[in-house]
Amino acid sequence: MTVYLLLPVISLLVPLCTPHSNKHNNLYLYFMCFLMFLLVALRGNNVGTDTGTYVRMFNMISSFAWSDILNWHTTEKSFFMICKAVSDTGGNAQMMLAVYAFITMFCFAKFIQKNSVDFVMSVFLFITTYQLCSAMNAMRQFAAISVACLGYGYLVEKKLIKYMCVVGLACILHMSAVCMLPAIWFMYTEPKNRNIMWIIIGFAAAFIGFQTLMDTFCKFLPKKYSLLYISSKYMAGYTPKAAFIIWIALFTVAFLGCYALSKLKFCDYHKRYELYILTSLVIAALCTNIFVMRFFIANRFSIYYFIYIIIFIPKLAEIYCCKKIFYAVCIPLLSIYYLLVLSVVNGCDVVPYIIF
Repeated sequence: MTVYLLLPVISLLVPLCTPHSNKHNNLYLYFMCFLMFLLVALRGNNVGTDTGTYVRMFNMISSFAWSDILNWHTTEKSFFMICKAVSDTGGNAQMMLAVYAFITMFCFAKFIQKNSVDFVMSVFLFITTYQLCSAMNAMRQFAAISVACLGYGYLVEKKLIKYMCVVGLACILHMSAVCMLPAIWFMYTEPKNRNIMWIIIGFAAAFIGFQTLMDTFCKFLPKKYSLLYISSKYMAGYTPKAAFIIWIALFTVAFLGCYALSKLKFCDYHKRYELYILTSLVIAALCTNIFVMRFFIANRFSIYYFIYIIIFIPKLAEIYCCKKIFYAVCIPLLSIYYLLVLSVVNGCDVVPYIIF
């Protein structure tokens, strides 16, 4: 538990002891990502809700032949291939965890370096909003999220082919990354609040449509299969811990983004367009978080959108020209929230990712 408490403190104290320059900012970022890499890579089998399962799967896959893996009927062979490659080079399950930790932390370091206006706040948000803990729970999915984040720059620059290639690479790690493909819509719309309303309507329609489709489909299934669907944890409703706190926070950030789009003047179209994308992604995170109450599987998609809050909040502070006030509010509130959640869960479980 101590290491989880020290990490956010270190993320705020280190900048106070170093000069402020681009070189030192980059050193700070990679130093913090290295510390987080060590924490994730060296975790025990009992740390994280899925880690023990991944270790058992690694031990099983190690005995497979490459031909067995290539012929395995699965849409995500990357995990099998990584495990086999690590095993063939003399590595163990801990090395496999380290490989995924490296992919995740390196990609997030690059994402923050290229897109954040404040590395310190982005790292602090990454820790205190439990993104780091999620990397120790949903290991494969979070590696895919980190890779998908590298496509953000191509999304803002409207480079369709490059963006699709990055998302495709993320899908190789985890198929849930396909949920980032609808973001292509941003490339063909103007940065206006009117278009953000269409996003909300689209999510509402998708929610109603999916529920109607599944309920209709179940009527034609044999009873034993329809009961299996109804009792599935992925299709069951669930209200996550601290859900209303998360919803209020996301709504507040989204409101500030919408207000800035409608009221503030931007000399640079690129900045306005980026604000439009980030606001839309936060709204998508809010909608999918609410959908978890009806479909738990929505939780798998919400963390893809929620991650962008780590660069959005620093940008909002810069846009409103009130960085000190923003951080004076955000840092204490995030610290209290972080401590409260840590105090009510077992530290070895790292905080279940169902919190989002």
